[in-house]
Amino acid sequence: MLQPWKVLPAALVLALLGCQSTAVFTHRAAQAADADAGTPLQNRLLQEVQRWIGTPYCYGGRGSGCMDCSGFVQQLFAALGYQLPRTTAEQACLGEAVHAPEIGDLVFVHRGGRYTHVGVYLGSGRIAHASSSRGVVIDPVEELHRMGSLHYRRILR
Repeated sequence: MLQPWKVLPAALVLALLGCQSTAVFTHRAAQAADADAGTPLQNRLLQEVQRWIGTPYCYGGRGSGCMDCSGFVQQLFAALGYQLPRTTAEQACLGEAVHAPEIGDLVFVHRGGRYTHVGVYLGSGRIAHASSSRGVVIDPVEELHRMGSLHYRRILR
C-alpha cells in the first residue's frame, strides 16, 4: 500500500521542477475542434477507451481492477504501443501544446500551480478520464474545465 509520507517528497519535487508548458486554453478551444473523422490510430484509441469504461477508480491504480487518471492514460496508450510515464505531472511534459485538440490529445487540468488531472480528448467536445467518484467515464470537456484551466498536448503521430 502506498504511504502518503513516502510519496509526498517526490510529488513536491515534480511540482517544483515540473516541465515548462506554455499553452493554456479554455474549453471553447475543445468545442471548436470537432474532429470526428479519425485516423486508424485514433480509431484504435477510441475502441480501446470502450474497454476501460466503468473501471473503478483507486489512487495509484493502473490495472483492470481499478485505476487513477494517469494510470488510465498510461494503460490506454500502452495498448497503442506508446510508453508514457506514470504521473500526471510527467505526462504533462510530453508532446506538443495545441490550441484545438484532436482525438487522442491529452487534456490536463491545471490548478494551484500544478497539474491535477488528465484525460483523453475523444472529439465532439468529449473526454475520457478516470473520475475519482465514478471511475473511467466519458464526459463533456466542461466537466474538466470546472476543475481548473485546461492544457492540451498532442503525442499521437
